[in-house]
Amino acid sequence: SALSTAKTPNIPEEYPPKDSYKNNRQLNIIASIILVCKHLVLFWKQIGYY
Repeated sequence: SALSTAKTPNIPEEYPPKDSYKNNRQLNIIASIILVCKHLVLFWKQIGYY
């Protein structure tokens, strides 16, 4: 028989994850936002989130 080409179902992501590991896609999104919005890092420092 031919290889199965069925797509895997879209499983919603948990946040925060139960296994304490970070999702690479989420980390890449956050990193790209930080590069574009550098003032966000300054705001986080002002509120003590770093």
